[in-house]
Amino acid sequence: MNRVNGVLVWTAAAVLLVGCGSVPVQDVSPVAAEASKASGEPFHFRLAADGLPSDGFWKSTAVITDVNGDGFRDLVVHPRLAKGPKAFLGNGQGKWLDSSEGLGMNLSCGGGLQLADLDRDGKLDLVVADHCDGVFVFLGDGQGKWRNVVKGMATEFGQSAKVKERDPQGFKGAEAVAVGDVDGDGHLDLVISGSDQGGLTVFLGDGTGRSWKELKLSGLPNGEQPDPGDIYNGGWAFDLWLKDMNGDGILDVVASYFTGPRVWHGDGKGRFRDSSQGLIKTRLGGIYGRIATGDLDRDGRPDIVVANNYNGAEAYLQRPDGSWQGPIDVMPELKGGAQSVAVADFDGDGNPDVVIGGAMSPEPNYEWIPYGLYVRWGNGKGEFSARPGTDLPSIGLEVIWGINATDVNGDGRPDLVVSAGGASGRISVRPPGQSPGSKAVAQQAYPAPNVQVWLNEAAARP
Repeated sequence: MNRVNGVLVWTAAAVLLVGCGSVPVQDVSPVAAEASKASGEPFHFRLAADGLPSDGFWKSTAVITDVNGDGFRDLVVHPRLAKGPKAFLGNGQGKWLDSSEGLGMNLSCGGGLQLADLDRDGKLDLVVADHCDGVFVFLGDGQGKWRNVVKGMATEFGQSAKVKERDPQGFKGAEAVAVGDVDGDGHLDLVISGSDQGGLTVFLGDGTGRSWKELKLSGLPNGEQPDPGDIYNGGWAFDLWLKDMNGDGILDVVASYFTGPRVWHGDGKGRFRDSSQGLIKTRLGGIYGRIATGDLDRDGRPDIVVANNYNGAEAYLQRPDGSWQGPIDVMPELKGGAQSVAVADFDGDGNPDVVIGGAMSPEPNYEWIPYGLYVRWGNGKGEFSARPGTDLPSIGLEVIWGINATDVNGDGRPDLVVSAGGASGRISVRPPGQSPGSKAVAQQAYPAPNVQVWLNEAAARP
């Protein structure tokens, strides 16, 4: 939870370019734990997902906070190839009850979502950036029910006749959303990313949650003002956050942009300037997944960790002048790439750790790269190492689209909320001794649901 200009905001963010069609089902995989629990090792996670969906394509990062005021944290997540976001009320012990009345959509394609009090009535509301249909706003009643007040909001540029004639669907969707008061008027605003084109757009709020004004000349790359040489009309960001990155008390934009991780510093009036010196920029668009921040080297400045679909998890340390040092390979052995990352101090030693949703390089008898969850432990110097015994699955999961590292059960330790789905993360296994050309045999899938909650059961904090 962040407090900005007196406004409470509960934050979570939302490309593998999978398109808008269906994904064929593949065979499923066996399971292997990351490592057997080491003798005397006090740290591990326990699955606590009773009532959460066992299947589905949950292409988002779940939002976690108390929606209905009962003191227990609840969960909201947005699916692909479904009918809208889903809310689940928690009981603090790992059991969940569907509370999605009013959240229906004709078709949902995944994306990003945020919970915040948009209309200042003391109750949490939901903003959804849908990959296919744009931005939706649902006002909450504080008891777990919702009312849709904004449907399919898109940019003026994306709705112009010129754009629609050239590409009717290219600017309609939204991939990610961040919520915060970017112009200092006391009302929450939105920063939205297009899903395939259109870039980043600021929408100013009026405190009702119903009416949003598009801000022109924000300084962020978009369809009207793309970066030099950009042929994608501003492109897209797969993940998006509003954070104070330079300590001036003003919200900045942190994004997993289609050309790489990017930071834009805000001026408190809704305008932004690029501050990405030292961050990698690639011509291979769309290889970056989730992005997270944390003070990895404990120098008082927030740093960045971003998931790379090819190279795994990359860390960038912020220098005193605001430039960036990196990339640092957080997990060099992760040869199959990463889609999700999160940062938290899981063992209570004061050093930020990194959890990664990614894939090891497949063995010869695997037809699909299997996904898993991996924790890498920080030493407070921007360096990371492995440790056995987490009890997290290192193989057998579908694509891990999002990880939220937050305290779910109120014990003061960060837990994990994982959203997964999409058959490309599953594997089939050939019988031993069979040639690569032989037919793979389906094995039992890992028994975790596609929306997972892993409770941190570390020993008492040192």
